[in-house]
This record gives sequence, structure tokens and C-alpha cells, in this order.
Amino acid sequence: MQAPEHKHKFKNMIKELNIAIYAIDDDEGTRTSLKGLFKAHEIKNYTIYSNPEDLLEELHKGVQVCIIDYDLKNPDYNGVTLMQAILGKNKYCKCIIMSGFEEAKLIKNFLNCGAFRYITKAEEHFSEHLIRYINEALETVFETMSFYSTLLESLDVTKQKLSQIYKKQEDERLH
Repeated sequence: MQAPEHKHKFKNMIKELNIAIYAIDDDEGTRTSLKGLFKAHEIKNYTIYSNPEDLLEELHKGVQVCIIDYDLKNPDYNGVTLMQAILGKNKYCKCIIMSGFEEAKLIKNFLNCGAFRYITKAEEHFSEHLIRYINEALETVFETMSFYSTLLESLDVTKQKLSQIYKKQEDERLH
């Protein structure tokens, strides 16, 4: 595996935003591979699940990236229904779907239902692409949060200025 180019960017974004990355796959080998990949890229604030109910129970607003295995062998959830449940609890979460299927109709369905990215497990450079997609998701989250932070600051300044104007008008009215 080549040197992780996004390593420091990840650490700074995750620390600055206090976010978590959740992944789910019912295959032990894939979960082990994801742990190794995250460790190699110094991603520390993550949890990997095998059970959709556990993920949904633990999901909170700080989780900004979910990596979902479409091929879940669960009677209650497949990739689409789990993604919809996640987005129902946290509409700002960026969901990256990973699957062994490469059907265009399936990929289009996921993207239309709100998936951020879709990646096939059979891709030659799966690990590199997954890290790139996580980085893109984090950048999108960071930009969105920065926008809202700037908006809130602007509203606060506007509120202060309006308060000063109202106070000045009230003082003029009383004198």
C-alpha cells in the first residue's frame, strides 16, 4: 500500500469536526480489512459493525460518514433500506455503498436514494478509492459545516447590529 496522501487531512478534519465514521459489513474478512485500512491511514474515530440494528442504535448526529455493505445477509435490512434508515436518523450523513455488484441500475438506484458514492469491492484499487471517497465525504461535510458556521456568525453580527439600532432608536425616542 502506498503512503497515505490524505492521512493528515483526515486527522485534522475528524478532530476539528469531532465526527465519526461508521462501517457495516457482515463479512469478518471485510471488517478486518477495513480496520487495517483505517489504521494505515490513521483514522481513529470509527466503529465497524456486523449488525444493522447495532449501528442504528448507536447512530448519532456526529456520525458524518457511513460505509454500508449492500450485500448484507440480514432479514430486516439490505443496503438500500439500511441507508434509508441511516438518512432518516441523520440526513447529513454521507453514505458510501460498497458491493460486489456492478449493475448500472443498482448503482443508479443507490445514488438516486441519497448515496454519496458507490464502490465495487472488486475494483482493482478498492482501498485507494474508498479512502478517496471518505476524504471527499469529509470535505463535503467540512464545507457544509463551514458554510453553516459562517451563516450563524453572520446572523449573530446582524442580530447585534439590529440590537444596537433598536437601542439607539429607543434612546432617541426617550430623549
